Amino acid sequence: MSYVLLGEPSPQSKPKYVGLDRASPTFLEHLPETAPVNKSFLKYIDAGEQFENAEDAIKLARLYQELNYRFDVTRVETAQLSPLETPDGMLGFDVVIGDRWSLLNGGLQWQIAKQPEGTLSALITAYFSPLLNRSGLFDQWNHANFFTEVVRSYSVVFPGSFESDDGIKIMRIVQLTTVFSPS
Repeated sequence: MSYVLLGEPSPQSKPKYVGLDRASPTFLEHLPETAPVNKSFLKYIDAGEQFENAEDAIKLARLYQELNYRFDVTRVETAQLSPLETPDGMLGFDVVIGDRWSLLNGGLQWQIAKQPEGTLSALITAYFSPLLNRSGLFDQWNHANFFTEVVRSYSVVFPGSFESDDGIKIMRIVQLTTVFSPS
């Protein structure tokens, strides 16, 4: 379990998407390195762009907030099994390759024109899109798990369809829960 700071969705994301593939905080060049926000940011970077406790993450988010930057603090847990309970603030389950590249951030609107890949990707979109919640994520772990199985099978039939065939091997389901959101 870790705590990350997440900003606005990337430009290619659907507007409602609030998963893991969002803007990250940056070093504020217009401030000295000794500024509290930059000192805390460097600790965040040294920790692998995550904190092990919510308090440090919330502190950094509040330092950015004082400077009119908005970052949510989100708890990230790799979900290998369906959780027994739903925590308060749960956004849903995201499916990511590597650290943060989400397969859900575009709302499953994959742009594959050639056949038969295009037809199969349209079928995947038609089946899974209605299962995404208002945050653009899966509410249920079993839906996210089935989606990962389908994507892995798709990448076997159509190698190189995603970032890399190796990337599919490290695809994972993460449960995201909002811990702090600036008002």
